[in-house]
Amino acid sequence: MSHEQSQGNVAIVGGGQAGFQTAASLRELGFTGGITIWGCEPYLPYQRPPLSKTYLKDDSPPDKMYFRPARFFEEKAITVREGVRVAAIDTAARTLALADGATAAWDHLVIATGVSNRRLPVPGATLDGVVMLRGLDDAHVIRARLPSVQKIVVVGGGVIGLEIAAMARAAGKVVDIVEAGDRLAGRIGSAALSRYFLDYHRGLGTTVHLSAGVTTVEGSDGRVEAAVLASGERIAADLVLVCIGVTPNSALAEAAGIACQDGILVDAHMRTSAPGVLAAGDCARFKPAHGPLGSVRLESVQNAIDQGRCAAETITGKLKPYTALPWFWSDQGSLKLQIAGLTAGHDHAIVREDAAKGTMAVYCFSSGKLIAVECVNRPADFMAARRVLGAGKAVLIADVEKPDFELKAFMG
Repeated sequence: MSHEQSQGNVAIVGGGQAGFQTAASLRELGFTGGITIWGCEPYLPYQRPPLSKTYLKDDSPPDKMYFRPARFFEEKAITVREGVRVAAIDTAARTLALADGATAAWDHLVIATGVSNRRLPVPGATLDGVVMLRGLDDAHVIRARLPSVQKIVVVGGGVIGLEIAAMARAAGKVVDIVEAGDRLAGRIGSAALSRYFLDYHRGLGTTVHLSAGVTTVEGSDGRVEAAVLASGERIAADLVLVCIGVTPNSALAEAAGIACQDGILVDAHMRTSAPGVLAAGDCARFKPAHGPLGSVRLESVQNAIDQGRCAAETITGKLKPYTALPWFWSDQGSLKLQIAGLTAGHDHAIVREDAAKGTMAVYCFSSGKLIAVECVNRPADFMAARRVLGAGKAVLIADVEKPDFELKAFMG
């Protein structure tokens, strides 16, 4: 083990997927210095994807969401400071200022602060019954209310909103989705995927309002009763779930003079503009190795895991650029969406659908080259897409247009 690896300590601000992965990977790579995870929530690092899926409909305790039990952190000598807010970063002194007035020194700092939900900026948005889902505490509130509510308005047609809408319909709730854009999941998927989702959710009995916005939330005695749209339509509701996007938690970095632009700017090794400071996960903006985009900030488990590992490699001197192929998934009722690659920036799409089987694949191209594949209930095609796109294999429009096209043929 090198002298560099055995010296110093690492402070990780944020106890989500990227923060946890950085700590775990540091130990896997032989780092023997101190590691402290500073988390503002009163929990050990935990998974977030199940919160909008299984966790809302069962009675699992919070510790079922933990990445590892307490003994893991003890055995790995990873200190987790739960419920402690970091108030400021001093990059010159290499210290953290904590909300309670204390300070903590670091030799390497990893900012993995994630994102925060956008709040609904309309009158009535603070009424009891207007909720958002980001963390375990939010999930507890929603889970406790679901059995007694009957009419749910989901504001925002992104994947989180669609997942909860599908779950609520399966539980027999009346559900309205209000989406400001002209299609569902417009930020992550193709127009063909949006149409598929629209047909599916309407088929479940969900009312979908496109190109619509909530202008007021009405209630009485402090309790929500309805959402009013810009058109004047009034939708009765005893629960309004706000899912209108997120903003990166980059305020700490910005205040410390670290370069930010809708996220904390990092290079291919997760290094920020400040020496000794790295960033990873949802809060980090970087240039992707795949696709035509100049820079992105990704909100996905895959990205958080791989960037956490990359940050750990950088700290331990094993410099490897971040070149992982982005991929995502979403479970909505009987649909399992899996996307390999980044669809943003595509200029052509080929759709292969089997209505009888309830499956679809959308091949997205940029300048004639395949950059992403969207798969609905096609796990084998998704795995082939990850292999082919990850290896940088060229797949052209003419290839996919062939009647006997099989993506797995390009895996060799």
